[in-house]
Amino acid sequence: EEKINRFKEKRKEKEPQKKKKTPPFSEKEEDIIKQVLNYWNVQGLQKVERVTVQRKENVRRLIVAGEETYMLLNTIKKLKNCEFLCGDNSRNWKANFDWLFSKMENYYKVKKGFYDKTKDIKDKNKNINNLWK
Repeated sequence: EEKINRFKEKRKEKEPQKKKKTPPFSEKEEDIIKQVLNYWNVQGLQKVERVTVQRKENVRRLIVAGEETYMLLNTIKKLKNCEFLCGDNSRNWKANFDWLFSKMENYYKVKKGFYDKTKDIKDKNKNINNLWK
């Protein structure tokens, strides 16, 4: 009987924890999320067809961290203007909404201009090559 109890206890420890239910979104959060999604979809980027709770939660995390609406929209604009993130790379990979908002690290890299340099380097290389012509 003791072995059975230990087995049951170990089994409970291994069971995955149930995810906490997402608290309801405030009216302000819903409004900001809607603005972000609408802005994303008019930028010519891969469209967001379904507004999932996870996507809303990812944007809310940034709102709670202090990001203003204009900052969120400006970061989307920066992504759109980055050739590398829009497919001009060796794999033709393109960043999508989930990539930008699922990891705060990705969002902040785009916001801080981490990917802006790819275009600058390309332009500088073109200018250097033109010197020899």
